[in-house]
Amino acid sequence: MNKFTKISALSALALAIATPAFAEGPEGAPPHERDPAKMIERLDVDANGTLSKPEFMAKGAKMFEKMDMNHDGELSVEEFEQAHDKMRAMRKDKRSKAANK
Repeated sequence: MNKFTKISALSALALAIATPAFAEGPEGAPPHERDPAKMIERLDVDANGTLSKPEFMAKGAKMFEKMDMNHDGELSVEEFEQAHDKMRAMRKDKRSKAANK
């Protein structure tokens, strides 16, 4: 995987992590999907009220490990697509369950 591909994949991963937290979520969505303060609170390991780059990147590292299906330290397009589809399905399922309450 070349450097550009790795940077693109990590950028997309960071965006995938951050987007739900900063977007206006539907009623009943988990608080971190509606409220940036809740996202920071959830990721703020040292509880200082701010989110450092290492704290943010730690979440990305955990997600990368989950996405790297063959554990080769690289994300293929197929792995990225599978993980993205899985995350999308999970969000859809959460929203559906919240709407049915």
